[in-house]
Amino acid sequence: MGRISISEWKKELLSNPELNEKYEKDKAIQDVISIFIDYRKKNNLTQTDLAKKIGTTQQAVSRLEKKLINPSLKFLVNSLYEMGYEISFTKIKK
Repeated sequence: MGRISISEWKKELLSNPELNEKYEKDKAIQDVISIFIDYRKKNNLTQTDLAKKIGTTQQAVSRLEKKLINPSLKFLVNSLYEMGYEISFTKIKK
């Protein structure tokens, strides 16, 4: 058996519909978390600063950035709005 590249291996794994769906869902979560992290870093904010801006605690921001909590939709909408973002949805093909 020959060696395959990581990208070939990933493509092979994601050809499995169940794995691909899980991957896409996890990626969407990571994309939202990245918005918080990127916003905080680009604006030179500490977790405490961001927490004050969005009306939560530093611990909540830390847990969010580490994917240790599952925030409510209300929290996400309100927090992203305070950071200058809005949420939009796109229908996926199934």
